[in-house]
Amino acid sequence: MKANEGLPPYIPKYIPSGEVKNTPPGHRFLLYFNSDAEKLGALKDVCLLNEKDRRLIKSLIERQEAMAESIPEAQRFSITMKTTAPLATGLGNPHPVENGFAFMTPYGLPYLSGFSVKGVMRKAAEELALFSNSEWNIPLVWVLFGYDSESVYMKEPRGMPEPLQREVKRWKEAFNKWMGQETGQDILREWIKMYSIDDVKQTTKEIVEKIKSKDIHWQGLLCFWDAFFALEKDGLAVDIINPHYKDYYEDKGSPHEAGQPTPVFFLTIPPGTELTFYCTMLPRLERTQLSEKIRNWQSLLQEAFERAGSIGFGAKTSVGYGLMNCVKKEGLQSKHPRGGESETLLARLKTIKDQQSFQKFVESIKDSEIEALRNISFANMEYVINIGLVPTLENSSASNRIKKIIAEKMLEVIRPTKKWTEEKRKKYKVLNDITNS
Repeated sequence: MKANEGLPPYIPKYIPSGEVKNTPPGHRFLLYFNSDAEKLGALKDVCLLNEKDRRLIKSLIERQEAMAESIPEAQRFSITMKTTAPLATGLGNPHPVENGFAFMTPYGLPYLSGFSVKGVMRKAAEELALFSNSEWNIPLVWVLFGYDSESVYMKEPRGMPEPLQREVKRWKEAFNKWMGQETGQDILREWIKMYSIDDVKQTTKEIVEKIKSKDIHWQGLLCFWDAFFALEKDGLAVDIINPHYKDYYEDKGSPHEAGQPTPVFFLTIPPGTELTFYCTMLPRLERTQLSEKIRNWQSLLQEAFERAGSIGFGAKTSVGYGLMNCVKKEGLQSKHPRGGESETLLARLKTIKDQQSFQKFVESIKDSEIEALRNISFANMEYVINIGLVPTLENSSASNRIKKIIAEKMLEVIRPTKKWTEEKRKKYKVLNDITNS
């Protein structure tokens, strides 16, 4: 056997074919794919995972989990879901087999981009806002996901094919109904202050018309991460499209049963594959009043993910691809259960009565108690929910790591109000700066 037998002709001859087989699926599909070979067999070779691939997948998933745990709980959300149907993503990418696939560079592993996840979630949230009795409403969608002047309910159906016209009219009717109900007014009016839109004695419809006339660029408060698939030993799978009336679709004649179907093979993620989605709330300190009005964003996202699972992620969702079910609904779980150290810290926390006892608590925390500190909550700790303690925390002799964790815990329970003085707002900003140090 030649050194590079079975590989594309552009691969240097000094590269052994055995080395290529040990590369990740994405490299075999994009860099070393043998387009001269029989397509089904070549794709099946791409699907296989080796031990190195499985270790890399595990490492990427654990890295994301560790990054998420470093973010304050009030600013993060996660949910684990499992595919109940094949999932295809990146089919529009160019490739010799006509259908591409999304692999993350440089790892060569399949993934769902955060951008595509955000798109599906936005659609799910819009459906909940307009076609259900959910707490979602259109201003919430705009604030969390960004304003989109090309949303279906913003379009005019003129010039569209009849089926699309009916769908657009259905959305516009629901949107017009929402404008008459006045739900989400407080969020809408707070949000438009950033764009100097006058809302005095204005109806929702009048405000929306003013929004349409503005050149608004708002990315939304939510940031969705790329999601990696926890592939099993069998790896990816190969699916098939089998068009029976090729001549008819190419305007070469009428459809008939004597046509020769040309099977088209493509890669998919098999059913039963788990993946964890992560989302964070982007800090917007200049809009604390706006954030205050959407404190239930995590429960809203939970509902939206459940709806998105029935819509589907990736490509070909209209024919049932990309469907998922929730596996873990409780959000991000710590790998370190509460134990004796957490209970001891909690007992010491309850003794805080003034700035001196708070400083003593902060400076008494040992490095060995850091993980226990992460597991306790400051909720219902009456004195600790006090923005006046920020200078004490900032000036304490505790390590920066301990200060950061305590600041994160305080941010989980301290919420700005309209009655706050400028001095309190400055202290709140210092608290955020500590968490970002």
